[in-house]
Amino acid sequence: MLRSAAAVAAAALSATTLTVAASPAGAQTAGVNWGECPVRVDQPGAQCGTVEVPVDHANPDGEKMEVSLVRLPAGGEKRGTVFANPGGPGVDAMGVYGSTQGMAYPAAMREHYDVVAVQPRGLSGSRPMTCSENASADFVSQTVNVGGAVRSACEATHPGFPRQITTENTAGDWESVRAALGEDRINILGVSYGTLLGSVYASTYPERVDKLVLDSGFNRETMWAPLMNGQRAGYERSLHDFFGWVAANDETYHLGDTPLKAYQSWSAAVTAEAGTNPTVAPPAAQVGDVPAGLEWAGQSAADLMTATGLQRVQLESLASQATNPGANQSNSELLVTTRLLVPTPATWDVLAQMINGSIDPAEAMGAADEMDAETKDRALAEAAEVEESFIYMQNTMICNESEAPVNPALWPEALWYSLVTGDIFASPGALFGSGAYCSGAPATTKVRPLDGSKLEHRPLQLQATGDPQTVYGNFDNMAGQMNSQVVTVHGPGHGQFGAGNPAADELVMHYLETGEASAAEIQGIDPSDPQIS
Repeated sequence: MLRSAAAVAAAALSATTLTVAASPAGAQTAGVNWGECPVRVDQPGAQCGTVEVPVDHANPDGEKMEVSLVRLPAGGEKRGTVFANPGGPGVDAMGVYGSTQGMAYPAAMREHYDVVAVQPRGLSGSRPMTCSENASADFVSQTVNVGGAVRSACEATHPGFPRQITTENTAGDWESVRAALGEDRINILGVSYGTLLGSVYASTYPERVDKLVLDSGFNRETMWAPLMNGQRAGYERSLHDFFGWVAANDETYHLGDTPLKAYQSWSAAVTAEAGTNPTVAPPAAQVGDVPAGLEWAGQSAADLMTATGLQRVQLESLASQATNPGANQSNSELLVTTRLLVPTPATWDVLAQMINGSIDPAEAMGAADEMDAETKDRALAEAAEVEESFIYMQNTMICNESEAPVNPALWPEALWYSLVTGDIFASPGALFGSGAYCSGAPATTKVRPLDGSKLEHRPLQLQATGDPQTVYGNFDNMAGQMNSQVVTVHGPGHGQFGAGNPAADELVMHYLETGEASAAEIQGIDPSDPQIS
């Protein structure tokens, strides 16, 4: 059950890249042990190393551990250093910022700023939470005691370490790395959960912060049950936005000229893989969707189709599962990839081509076949550790820091979606919202209060109206506590900077230079722009 809930996010981390970056020639940075980069870190000039940090920053003289980092040096005149975190919690920071398959950096960022990604503690390269050897195979534990089973397995594998997987300790790791690199002050780019990490660091060490970019923030008071449960509606809206875009570009993709027809083409492709159809709600029907012979009913017929759409796909799925034992929609690679890619409009062209069969999903998600045998073996071992440590680290941190109340009434939904239908659009929200995800693992700490009042420059905070993960409107407390300059991005997508939207890139680069937001509103990404396809 736990692995099913986490598999969607973990899939993003399993693709590997081609070359091995070298350590910086002759580098003698005090406190950094420079060495060879992981296979997935292939950005030109990437430098990788480790820094010794306290296991518990509240006890700096106690046990020590190492965290990994990747640094991309500025190509020209250096104007500062940017510490970046891609979110999660638990997303592979070194893979996102150190890979050519990750961040789409604006030229000015690579020219004038060192970019540093500190691998969060508990992930591959930073004392990874690899706990599967002690994981319980008991069905009851994996179903109704998910958090407790994870906590027990990780405590057995890494005694005393699970309770040190906290945002405050991760911020302390940043401070240790900053000092080791000899940087007096840093800029911060935090995306999603990274906005919380960046805000905690800035609240704790305000004198060490120059500029702070909060990309897709959220109110910490909703951690984590309400925040994650709210994503279900957000994902459905984003999925429908995607099908609307596909329909508007039917001459290119030939999947249907209405959102519902595009959905039906996608559903057929998922069914071909899984033996049963997806049960996420279809988009609203239009007159063009009304079956032949019923055109006279017009919009009334379309409205009836919309009203019964969810029930129809659910009944179809149950019927197909009854006649095809073992069929489960979550076994569809296309379905999993859809949930992974739909929050990122820059990938919509690739996703549409996967649906119409012009791109193979394996080809789109990685290039391991181009590696030599030794490098491929290393890459596969890396990918396995990245995925496993993500699953256990994320559960550990979320359960350690869950503050908001859960809704036990959602337990039946959590069990139904996870164990019966396999609906990966609905099950994560129900798992988190019900408390099932952290059952047996009560919170051990709270994230420190946020306070941006001592920062020299007010943070820049970007929030998109069509964001499925940090839903628009659930950010006002963070913005108020950090005294942010909020910019509304009108459009889809989770994470705006470095994601194919020139307006967002220009806004952030202007802020890094001046400390000022150049606009209060900007347009979101246009997935049809050939520059991002």
